[in-house]
Amino acid sequence: MQSLPPAGGGAPTPGPDPIPDRPVYSGRLGELYRLFLVNLLLTVVTLGIYRFWAKTRMRQYLWRHIAVRGESLEYTGTGKELFVGFLKAALILAPAFIVLAIIEVVLATTWPGLERAIETLRGLIILWLIYVGSFAAWRYRMSRTLWRGIRFRQEGSPWRYGTTGFRLLLLSILTLGLYSPFMNARLQSFATNNLSYGSARFTFGGHGRDLFKRFFVAWLLFIPTLGLSFFWYSAFKTTYYAAHTRLDGVSFAMPVTGGALFRLIVGNLLLIVISFGLLWPIALGRTIRFTCERLTIAGDLDFASVSQRPLDAKDREGLASFLDTEIGIG
Repeated sequence: MQSLPPAGGGAPTPGPDPIPDRPVYSGRLGELYRLFLVNLLLTVVTLGIYRFWAKTRMRQYLWRHIAVRGESLEYTGTGKELFVGFLKAALILAPAFIVLAIIEVVLATTWPGLERAIETLRGLIILWLIYVGSFAAWRYRMSRTLWRGIRFRQEGSPWRYGTTGFRLLLLSILTLGLYSPFMNARLQSFATNNLSYGSARFTFGGHGRDLFKRFFVAWLLFIPTLGLSFFWYSAFKTTYYAAHTRLDGVSFAMPVTGGALFRLIVGNLLLIVISFGLLWPIALGRTIRFTCERLTIAGDLDFASVSQRPLDAKDREGLASFLDTEIGIG
């Protein structure tokens, strides 16, 4: 709505610029590259120890250059927290894997053939721990992410998430992948319905049955299209997940096409592979801009009713660091 002209005539006074309904990423490639190269150099010089502080510095840069409705995100995690979490995970898991390796050697000499069972058991344990570790890492990142001074919080047990994910993955394998849309929807529901911004809770109302038809078509076309059909399905799933996510009075939308997703993923892979990882900052920037340019936020949150949640100091992502299975940016 235009402002009324001032008394005596003249041009109308322009109103304030509207607050964008999309996140805005203001990071610069040059700054990101310098940070990446410094982190890489210090990580090499310290034989990998600095990588925990490198992750922290990268996240701090990315978070403060992503603004939602004019307010930047804030990352409060520390490299020390990541390092301590990694050491705790290593102290627990390293002895367990050493014992399994010893048993495997003993079985190879006494009962040839049975060592395969230990190899299989170790692989299944690692697969389960990947689910546990990735959710624990996500919990940590959310607990250290603030917007307008209010922190996000991811509740839910990583062990329960890991067990559920592992069990549903086995079911998907037994059904030749046909259970995958149900598995993914259940895991998305578990994570989103346990996520909150302060005292305001996110909700997810999606169901695997809504995804199955398109997944089945993509599954049938997998071989004829050399797998390209799943870019189309993944785009549909991304759009569907966003449309079925709420935060009190706030709704989300993220229209994505299969072609756009193909160009993003294949382009990023090519950049990383041909440069042996040195063009990773370009791929990272492309991914963040892709998301920010397509994600739309509608509605208003009643900030007067949103209260701060206490920080859970027990949240760690050491298990994901130990297994090198971390996902997401930074």
